[in-house]
Amino acid sequence: MRRTGQQRGGFTLIEMMIAIAIFSLITIYLYSMLGTLRHSTAAHQSHLDDAAFRSKVLKTLFLDLALSDVNQTTITNEDPRTDVIMARTSHSVHRRVMPYVGYLVRDRTLYRFESYTPAELPLALTDTMVVDRLLPVETFRLYRNKSHYLLDLKLPERDEQLLKIPILNQK
Repeated sequence: MRRTGQQRGGFTLIEMMIAIAIFSLITIYLYSMLGTLRHSTAAHQSHLDDAAFRSKVLKTLFLDLALSDVNQTTITNEDPRTDVIMARTSHSVHRRVMPYVGYLVRDRTLYRFESYTPAELPLALTDTMVVDRLLPVETFRLYRNKSHYLLDLKLPERDEQLLKIPILNQK
């Protein structure tokens, strides 16, 4: 028996529908924000990966030149914007002892090759040579002084860079 003046506990149908509608709107908003966050994260990760790869290439180039034998390093001017570099160095990416390394630009792309034997131009690929495709470049010039190299490097959509690389293997 129900007493007068006593109210039932609970929600009405309208209150439940309003609560479900509000919860649905919040869920839809959060789901769209999750998609935006994933897209943003992927874009930033792509930029970070690109920057890390450029940094790795510059570090390899720096070590190849800094640890090169000056007497066995040649710089050949290919055109006004690119040079071909060939050197014997104590730095190796492919676990070789005192390899010959070279850098050349073909179709506006910088390539690095590493070999047991010195290479000559025009470059002929051999079984002992490993070629790595590095970066797109617009300018790749190297100048040598008594104590350092000066690398003029221009990447597409980037500012031109001048890198001073000390020669560590001077005899």
